[in-house]
Amino acid sequence: SKGAITEEYIIKDITVNPPIDLSIFDIPLIRSQFEKSELKPDKQ
Repeated sequence: SKGAITEEYIIKDITVNPPIDLSIFDIPLIRSQFEKSELKPDKQ
């Protein structure tokens, strides 16, 4: 599913940075930023 792919990308993207408590990340915000940068034709 697209959601799983997005989540996987988010986790990989975070892990390239120094380990930080993930609770400080606003996951919905990160997801929306990622989706905007990808510009996937989700809704036509």
